[in-house]
Amino acid sequence: MSDPLLDLISRLPQASVSSERARRVQNRCHRVLARRAPTRAAGQPLRGVAWSRVLVSLAAIYLAEALRQALRAYGSR
Repeated sequence: MSDPLLDLISRLPQASVSSERARRVQNRCHRVLARRAPTRAAGQPLRGVAWSRVLVSLAAIYLAEALRQALRAYGSR
């Protein structure tokens, strides 16, 4: 059982990229990524760290309340 699409794909020629073109593409990608890199002043915490602490705290409170409710519901029997 052979898939006709896979047969067609296997007959395609192997792709090859010139080393000069690969170098140009790589340099362009590095420039774009360098521009997108977040910059922040030294000593300022990232917003993500603060938000993650808030989320962890809320999750802990939620878990504690869920355990308290479960113990109250099953402990009273």
